[in-house]
Amino acid sequence: MLRKLINIIEFLLILSVQCIIIFMIYYTINLIELRFDTLIKRCNHFESEINKKDKIIEFLIKEKRKLTIKYVRVSAYSLSKDECDDDETIGALNQKIIPGYHAAVSRDLIYLLNKKIYLESIGVFVIKDVMSKRFINAIDICLNNKKMCRNFGIRENIKMVLINE
Repeated sequence: MLRKLINIIEFLLILSVQCIIIFMIYYTINLIELRFDTLIKRCNHFESEINKKDKIIEFLIKEKRKLTIKYVRVSAYSLSKDECDDDETIGALNQKIIPGYHAAVSRDLIYLLNKKIYLESIGVFVIKDVMSKRFINAIDICLNNKKMCRNFGIRENIKMVLINE
């Protein structure tokens, strides 16, 4: 009888160990499935981000928007009678010139009229005026007075980026 009881206890121990092993396998499988699901979600997220970027690139290609970068000579002028035509506050587009916001371009850059540009380390300007015929590949920014213009000086090889076409 004691022998039968020992056999039953051994059987139950083996069975419980097997149950524990089965439970651990089940738990591990669930954990792997959870991690796999998380990985799938992350992959789907990255795939959607890549699709968004691809769509943006396709849109830019369709719209043919190209970044125009050019290196120019930059100087400054003020709205004084000796530096401007008859009405010094009116630019080539018959619009009022605002110092610190508007600029003039040489005739070879006339396609920039009424467009916004960024001059590296200087700022953003809207082209509203045209310079004298003698200047080539140049931009003249409008400042408040002659002293500011002299302090600004002439700067060579400044990167100009066309912001809007």
